[in-house]
Amino acid sequence: MGKSLSRFDFGSGILHGGSMPATKLPLLLGSEWQAVSPRPVGAKLLWQAGSRLLCSETDFAEPADLGEVGLVDCPVAVDPVRRMAYGYASPQGRQQKDFSELRAWHLEQGTGSRLFRLGLNQWTLWLLRYLPRHDALLGLVATDMPGEGVNIQHQLGIFDLGKMKTLLVSLPRDAFLPLDIHPTRKEVLFYGVEGYQVVEYSGKRLRKLAGSGLPEGRGGCYHPSGDKILLGGSGIVLWDLAADRLVPLHPRGHHPLWDASGEGFWFSESSGDLFHYSLAEGRAERVLALAANAHPDIRYARPPVATRDGRYLAVCLTRRVKRSAGSEPDAPLYRHDHCLCVADTRKREVWQLPGPCRNAAWFEPADEPGKSRLQGR
Repeated sequence: MGKSLSRFDFGSGILHGGSMPATKLPLLLGSEWQAVSPRPVGAKLLWQAGSRLLCSETDFAEPADLGEVGLVDCPVAVDPVRRMAYGYASPQGRQQKDFSELRAWHLEQGTGSRLFRLGLNQWTLWLLRYLPRHDALLGLVATDMPGEGVNIQHQLGIFDLGKMKTLLVSLPRDAFLPLDIHPTRKEVLFYGVEGYQVVEYSGKRLRKLAGSGLPEGRGGCYHPSGDKILLGGSGIVLWDLAADRLVPLHPRGHHPLWDASGEGFWFSESSGDLFHYSLAEGRAERVLALAANAHPDIRYARPPVATRDGRYLAVCLTRRVKRSAGSEPDAPLYRHDHCLCVADTRKREVWQLPGPCRNAAWFEPADEPGKSRLQGR
């Protein structure tokens, strides 16, 4: 499967011989949680390390390098039936051959190929999701329009995998940042300067939420029922769509994700932690955090991603450390330490792989009826 890594230089994107980086970051764990050695769970993880896309069992024993994808912040979409992953790829820097494309990787064969070519003035970012009922990819496509100054147009891209056709849909004004897709309806939640809005795949605005005191658009998540949304950014708020009312839940927090029960959710307060909030108890508890994080920020924070049954979470964590007085004169004031953490929410166990991480995604082949591939039940 791809090129197996014995050691990966995350800074340069160069493969070397030797062993994987072994310096684990110290963790602060919540009540009854414990750190354990990495183990396989029956599902694989994909994640972006620097400009490379990697894939591995959760024991991280033999991660495979699927190739360069560049530095654009675009999620990885997974098709469990075809056993394929989809993502956006472009050169990391100046190269003789420029390209901008959606790529497909066969996760068991380790092969990759171009899926859809985009214009050199276009890229896909922030949203890419496989829609099994439509056999299509849904993403946000940005286009650098001609003219003076910066003029970036955002459109909803629908990439039909059966017909291999692309449809770009114009969006309403201020539909800037896509946050989530409705679990059953053809709707996307967006955030912009003026607030939140729900937009159909056709580009029609269905509803809008504006006003002062709203969360700042750092994360949003539909409930599995589709009748309410968690909004994040300087606090977590519940938007009850049926009653069209807002319910403040927690004064701090970003990037919420509903848990498997639908009676609570995961969220972060910075780039270096993970919390859980119980609706029944009306309180939050810290699950894990990076220690020695005296200068936390939110720039790297993203929501965790869960396996289909919600048992296992993958979350990329980052701490910001002020450099010592003896550092090189031109060195940045802070350095950033990263790791990829896996949490078993049933056993309350967590393990990590140190090194840069973003856009993590689970690969779980489609289950046979009545069977599950996940281990450790």
